[in-house]
Amino acid sequence: MQNNKISNIIRKKKPIKPISSKSCEFKMLSDSIDTEQQCMSDTYEFEIDDLQQRKLFQIQLSLGDVKKLIKAKKETLNQIWRQINTLKSSILKLQNDVSYFEIKVYSSLRQVKQM
Repeated sequence: MQNNKISNIIRKKKPIKPISSKSCEFKMLSDSIDTEQQCMSDTYEFEIDDLQQRKLFQIQLSLGDVKKLIKAKKETLNQIWRQINTLKSSILKLQNDVSYFEIKVYSSLRQVKQM
């Protein structure tokens, strides 16, 4: 399923022009697999200037920071859920204790009334 998403993204991009000794024209990737097959032996070089490389590096750093932030937030949420579950069990225990003491008080009141 993830491969489909990736291939859909690739298909939406502009055609790729190979830089090689052979002259091989690409149509859009979605147009023809045969054209792609013919040029498989070609080497493809993508020229990236310094500015683009710095931007790419910044994006990678940003993604790393986002991943760390998500991981930290996830751990915080897990801690909150553990605390909520602890509170739930404490509340249930207190409710049971209160019910027990109510029964004791009512039974004591009955005994006092009977006297």
